[in-house]
Amino acid sequence: MSLVRVGLFCTLAAAVALTPGCHCELSHRNGTPGEMGNARFAWDEGLFGCLFGCNADNGMAQRAEASLVVLNYDELPNFSVSTDNPAVAVFTHDSTTNSSYIHVASGTPGTARVTLADAATGDVIDVVAVDVRAVDAIELSSPDYVSTFTIMLGGEQTLWFDLLDDRGRELEGYGGVDYSFSGGLSASEIDLVDVIDQILIGLFVGDSNEFACVTALALGSGSIVLTAPSGAVLDLPVAIVDESAVARVSLSTTFDGNPVAPDDVLTVDAAVFDASDEIIHAPNAMWSITPGVVTINVAGSSYASLQASAPGAATLTCTVGTASDTFDVTFE
Repeated sequence: MSLVRVGLFCTLAAAVALTPGCHCELSHRNGTPGEMGNARFAWDEGLFGCLFGCNADNGMAQRAEASLVVLNYDELPNFSVSTDNPAVAVFTHDSTTNSSYIHVASGTPGTARVTLADAATGDVIDVVAVDVRAVDAIELSSPDYVSTFTIMLGGEQTLWFDLLDDRGRELEGYGGVDYSFSGGLSASEIDLVDVIDQILIGLFVGDSNEFACVTALALGSGSIVLTAPSGAVLDLPVAIVDESAVARVSLSTTFDGNPVAPDDVLTVDAAVFDASDEIIHAPNAMWSITPGVVTINVAGSSYASLQASAPGAATLTCTVGTASDTFDVTFE
């Protein structure tokens, strides 16, 4: 049998997910128009965030940073930017490169208008308002958990957070919260790298949303605590477990047809659960497959991709600790 065991690195996963993609060149009709109708704006939402269009309608979190994109920048002259309310938001842009990105650093709640001006003549091109709001609630948007975010010892996982205003609307911006530990959790048990730290070490590559990468260093439990300047708090229960906590493994695929063609790539996902049916993230699964034309092309902590050199069938097995599950596949 062929045996593969590969870990998933959250820093790489975050880099892929955050590759700048919100130039939103699907159409210049996307986005929020400026007051003069000459420019169109959108928050940077990363590689996949603009598949269905972008805009700048959302407010921005207090004391945060974000990227505002000028969607039709290539139709405009090189421009400079300025703010009418630096206490609320400061805008910076490199007019020499005519980049589409405007960096926004927010301060206190309020409204600030950014003015785009022709870098050569000073003529105003357009103006758009950015609404900075206090964070009223913080929620973990991904990954899922029931009552305690549970991660395997040695595992790495990206945590994505939603910052919400008092109307329940999502706010843009990263760095708008502070992180700390409570209970039996500390930096000895879990390593946490937030967005700002990733910028400093050169890992952050785009997007305007709050996230952190965690690595489980030792067994333990407690909480990761996020606190906004407004006083809003998220207390996220965390448990770090080893393979002895695994009660069951469940394999599934989102592929819409089975059998599949030999030139297709079939990805099988592994969900690993403890005795209380809480999912265990980053389980560092062991994958094996019956010998033959079907092989494991790529293996990860919680997934495996299969390919076949010719029509044939195989049984894939995923094992974590003493629990396992099988998945039968046929390539035709």
